[in-house]
Amino acid sequence: MRGIFVSGGSVLTTNAIARQLFLYASLLADQGRTDTVDFPVIVDGETTNCTLLVGAHLALAAVTVPRTEAGTLAGEDSALFELQRRCDEVRLAAARTRPSESLGP
Repeated sequence: MRGIFVSGGSVLTTNAIARQLFLYASLLADQGRTDTVDFPVIVDGETTNCTLLVGAHLALAAVTVPRTEAGTLAGEDSALFELQRRCDEVRLAAARTRPSESLGP
């Protein structure tokens, strides 16, 4: 499990979600963009949903938390799929805006 820290608060989520969340936030930051994402977290021992603003000029930190709960959360698969889809969209948009490289004369 990972504790995600932002603006003085924190949420607890799975390692997989934390990795994908940080990848997406990094891709957005590279393009100077932000977005809101939803993903499952544990609050007071219960699974609930978190909505978080990520991207440019927003600091995130993660720490490994000793596993005291199950390694997966309800809704994790759909959240991971959505984060991956958004990462793919950002990569595609970045590829479209890059100037094409010349292969020479």
